[in-house]
Amino acid sequence: MGKRKANLPEHLKEKLATLPDCPGVYMFKDSEGKVIYVGKASSLRNRVRSYFTPSSIRSYWHSRLIGHIFDLEYLTTCSEKEALILEGNLIKFYRPRFNIRFKDDKRYPFLKVPINEPFPPLIVVRTPKDDGALYFGPFTSGKALKETIELIKKVFGVRTMMLIGDRRVSGCPWRDTSKRMPRACIEYHIMRCSGPCVGAISEDEYRKLVNDVCSFLEGRHTQVIEELRKQMMEAAEKLEFEKAARLRDQIFAVESIIERQSVVIGVSEDVDAYGYAEKGGLACIQMLMVRSGRLIGSQSFIVCSQDAKSPTDLISVFLKQHYSAPITIPQTIVLPMQIEDQEVIAEWLSDKRGGKVTIVLPVKGKLKELLEMAQQNAQQSLNAEIERSEREEHILNQALKSLMHYLGMERLPRRIECFDISNIYGQVAVASMVVFQDGRPEKKSYRRFTIKTVEGIPND
Repeated sequence: MGKRKANLPEHLKEKLATLPDCPGVYMFKDSEGKVIYVGKASSLRNRVRSYFTPSSIRSYWHSRLIGHIFDLEYLTTCSEKEALILEGNLIKFYRPRFNIRFKDDKRYPFLKVPINEPFPPLIVVRTPKDDGALYFGPFTSGKALKETIELIKKVFGVRTMMLIGDRRVSGCPWRDTSKRMPRACIEYHIMRCSGPCVGAISEDEYRKLVNDVCSFLEGRHTQVIEELRKQMMEAAEKLEFEKAARLRDQIFAVESIIERQSVVIGVSEDVDAYGYAEKGGLACIQMLMVRSGRLIGSQSFIVCSQDAKSPTDLISVFLKQHYSAPITIPQTIVLPMQIEDQEVIAEWLSDKRGGKVTIVLPVKGKLKELLEMAQQNAQQSLNAEIERSEREEHILNQALKSLMHYLGMERLPRRIECFDISNIYGQVAVASMVVFQDGRPEKKSYRRFTIKTVEGIPND
């Protein structure tokens, strides 16, 4: 077992001595009983004990974690794949401080298509759920999301919605398609909606539109064009010339999109390729999405590199977090380096996709070229993020210096607390506090107060 780190509590030493040699999930806890790290292992005994051998403490992340561990719990599973799934669920539940969270609590939007509804709308949501709907995203650019929605409304006429809590809203009032409305909204009259709420389109025809939208969002533009041409010919044969003309315009619109997407990759299968770059304490994982041989999207994710054991750990955690959402999974995933649980992740993704998923580290050919492109974009994204961060830091520092000067302070105002009092004619007084730390909002420290001890004329 090797020499363990000194000063371990006796109860922790006893648990380390009796760990089973089987797959499972382990949870490290601090002295207050709070879960601070969740991990999985093919052998709980070997993995957990490795944290406490001198050779394992080789990084800043390790030393921080070991210094906070007070207790240990574990759950055994029948396979490593089950352990991987359980690990993800426990991380979502406990949100441990030493597990990596790429989105830094910022939830990027997805497009949701509830295909089980009679007239499915396109809904913008922040949190995908396993509810039978199709999800597309995440969209890290709000501009790209808005342009995608406007394009879908223009080309396909599928209604779009926003979610506020569990309530659906949109630019026009939410209309229940089970009840016929007396008149259509403005979206219908400007040809941005097919009008299911006024019976302007049948459920079968609307379903074809939704299927085309899903294929379009998956990057299968050629398939969309073929389906639209088939529908156009059928409409022309039935002498439905107005419908045929509308379908012709949709075909032209999709073809113009394909022309703008000029980057063609010489691979036939769907691929997600990942690049990795690290600099100045930050790391970037860049994802390139190839669908039907065309590069249809790129997303970058920035994280503090000191929050992980190694680059391979960062990539492994990212894959598990990213594909845990109910999103489209490609046939092939291209990585820049070997990760520890690569086979287990591939098996898990194959189960989720309902077909084989292959994780490869290409050394030549078109996939190698795609990987090099991802690597190059990762470095560029990381450099841009570092420049942006340095520029923002300079602006904030100058603002704090100006504030220090105007207030006649001797030191920079690192922490600023601002209060505001409100009342109704001297009654029901409340206060709010906002906090800025080093010039940035610290929202976790925001507070609201109910004032009960002050009476009389308001003097706030």
